[in-house]
Amino acid sequence: GGILALLAVPLVYHLVIRRQRLRLDAVFGLMLVLLGVFALSAARAMDASTAIARITVYVVEGVAIYFLVVNVVRSVPTLRRVIATLLLAGSVLGGLALY
Repeated sequence: GGILALLAVPLVYHLVIRRQRLRLDAVFGLMLVLLGVFALSAARAMDASTAIARITVYVVEGVAIYFLVVNVVRSVPTLRRVIATLLLAGSVLGGLALY
């Protein structure tokens, strides 16, 4: 939940303040097709609650995060900063594991 809220702030900035359009690509469309397949299989599942739980995880951890990242990281310099931040965070966590 926290990462979704964190990415929603710059998304609102791009959409409301800068008046940019949403970005939707072919990969996002394929993710929605896969979601439809999951929904069809969940309709025939023996344990519907487990199927719904797995679909919810896919929507939150897959579709929503992909949508937000694609719409927030809009330039190469921003992508470089994101990669540098992820590398730094990974290094710090790796260092903590050694400590």
